[in-house]
Amino acid sequence: MNNPTISPRLKNGLLLLLLLAVPLVYLSLSFNDSVWTDEAFTMVLLRQDFAGITQGTIADVHPPLYYYIAKLFTMVFGCSVPVVKVVSILPVVLTCLLVTGFFRRYFPEHFHSLAFATVFLIGFCPAAFTMNVEIRMYTWGLFFVTLSGLSAYALWARPSSKITLLVFILSGVCAAFTHYYCVVTECFIYLFLMIALLKKDLRNWKQCVVFCLATVVLYAPWLPIFVRQFSQVRTGWWLEEFALTQITDTVSYLFRGEFVTLFLLLAGVVLVGFAQLLLSRPVRPGAWFALLCMLTFAGTILVGYVLSKLIRPLYVDRYMYPACGLLFVGLAIALHQLDQRLLLRNALVALLAVNFFFSYPQAIQQEYSTGTEEFKAYAAQELTGGETLTTDFQSLTWSILPYYLPELSVAYTPEISPDLKGLFLTERSLEELQALLPQSHIQEEFTGGIDRQYNFTIYRIS
Repeated sequence: MNNPTISPRLKNGLLLLLLLAVPLVYLSLSFNDSVWTDEAFTMVLLRQDFAGITQGTIADVHPPLYYYIAKLFTMVFGCSVPVVKVVSILPVVLTCLLVTGFFRRYFPEHFHSLAFATVFLIGFCPAAFTMNVEIRMYTWGLFFVTLSGLSAYALWARPSSKITLLVFILSGVCAAFTHYYCVVTECFIYLFLMIALLKKDLRNWKQCVVFCLATVVLYAPWLPIFVRQFSQVRTGWWLEEFALTQITDTVSYLFRGEFVTLFLLLAGVVLVGFAQLLLSRPVRPGAWFALLCMLTFAGTILVGYVLSKLIRPLYVDRYMYPACGLLFVGLAIALHQLDQRLLLRNALVALLAVNFFFSYPQAIQQEYSTGTEEFKAYAAQELTGGETLTTDFQSLTWSILPYYLPELSVAYTPEISPDLKGLFLTERSLEELQALLPQSHIQEEFTGGIDRQYNFTIYRIS
């Protein structure tokens, strides 16, 4: 994008097309009514008022800001899956605009190249095709964390700016109210900013005191709830194991797909080259900022590993997603400082473009060929009476079935007893069920699934 033979007007046009392509692609993945367990929990919670959302969030393991934002949208546009998917797409678009404006302001000589690479990564890395339309808080975490990291650089560049200081504080607090792993990421951002400010001028200690104290005061009302939730997950949470293989899974998460090896090889070349550059030359502001962005991402994952080993498994790959915006900013800056930047950048863009033609069709299938509509059609026809649906499928009972069948009574039974009667939803085959209930008459009513993740059969037992 910094090729002198390409006019600035053409560069602006290409960047604008990319910025427009991001929301259009994800809007095309949004017109369905198929959700998995956590998304169903979001949809059920959004049927409550703000007080109900707060209580439901307190009983869960996440802070509430995302749900408040989504509730505001549903109050205006209605509570449906496409609307709440748009709520997840919006912060992705805002993040792309944010990094574009940041590079225009602070890296004007290389603005097009840096913005193009970063926006391409945020918009179309392999994980984005799932995460950017997921009805959860991760993309809002991405926006707030990226805003916090970039405003930290702006505050370092101009410590006297009160507006920048305010943006930094508010973005950090909003990130902390979006997801608890964003709190971890923010701790690294705050730490690195304090070190940079004090190294620049010891008189900047006042700014450090202000943003640390203001953040603690603004977050303090939620701290007792955080402590309570953390105590709950220490003793009982759905994750039971944290295998060593999860480390390699985490490394590949953002690029998992058809070309994961090539993506990781390219990232490795950039990182090795950047490390050599840092060791051989004086570190310039842009270079140290890139390094700190990547260390912030790595530190978040490291804390997740440590917590999972010392306390109990508390880390899932998708928890890194809010920090990936800073990782991509760091990678773009690092790539641009290498002597082979043109070759590596073109390889990255080409790989992302080729991957699009694999990941996008898979995303279309994942969103639209789910089996959910067939289940909804059956449910609308056959499950409208006052009877109870019993199931041994526990993961469906607390959000999925309450979302799709809000008027139906659902009962969970971990064991199948001879007195089981009526409608029964299970993964078990007819032969297996008949062996467990030899005296019962069992008739298959429906075989299908929801969201391509939950496959089951509904039987009528008498």
